[in-house]
Amino acid sequence: MPETQNISAVRDRIGDFFTEAVLHHRPVVIGRRRDQALLLGSAEVLRLVASHEFHPEVFVEDGAVSIWLPEFALYGRGRSFPEAHEDLLEEARDYVDEYVERSDEFVRAPNRAHHYPWVLRALVAELRGELADVLFAEPSEARAAVAEPAGIKHSPLAAADI
Repeated sequence: MPETQNISAVRDRIGDFFTEAVLHHRPVVIGRRRDQALLLGSAEVLRLVASHEFHPEVFVEDGAVSIWLPEFALYGRGRSFPEAHEDLLEEARDYVDEYVERSDEFVRAPNRAHHYPWVLRALVAELRGELADVLFAEPSEARAAVAEPAGIKHSPLAAADI
């Protein structure tokens, strides 16, 4: 097991511990009294939450498009798919910001506690500039069910394709 690093030691040598976590992919255990935390690189966090996929649902009505994101209980709306797509991205960004800001409340709220892994998934995706790709990715079950001819790569449906 990794040795627990005292918070003061981490403060004095944050660069070393950051290198351990990010470049060497080693979790750093940080302790203060009885409390402990882990310093993980974003790549490791992504590995932990990669199975938490998003499943947006598109609804088309007269002159309006709505996209429901059940993992966050959010809607994106617009007169067209691109407008609704952009609106949902902004709603998701706002929700992630709010969740992180108020996580001490939200992780205990019965209607929001289960969102935490998806919040981390979206946060890491946003840091990597991949939020739209992650929110609108084809579910892995669907990718696995599609038999692809050798040498042909399957790609998720893009907003421009709709």
